[in-house]
Amino acid sequence: GLGLDPERSNLTSRTKFFDNVLNYSYSGVKKPALKATCSDRICKLSVPKLISAEYLDAKPLPAPVPQSALRVKSTSRIQELARPKYDIATFGMK
Repeated sequence: GLGLDPERSNLTSRTKFFDNVLNYSYSGVKKPALKATCSDRICKLSVPKLISAEYLDAKPLPAPVPQSALRVKSTSRIQELARPKYDIATFGMK
């Protein structure tokens, strides 16, 4: 053929990808960004808040659904809007 055989081409592209996974300059990360350090304040802000037990106990799970909401009948327009635009089985338009 005119080019590389498919197996070698696939190996070459995979090698190039994995060789550059940790090469940040290849991915567009600027050199100053690579040397940046996190301040104490930023590190503290990056830690997620703990949720207090009082908050967790305040709301029952699952939340109770009012009887009025259970008796509602949806209109044909609501049913139409609820239908997916795409056929999930074939990922095609309906």
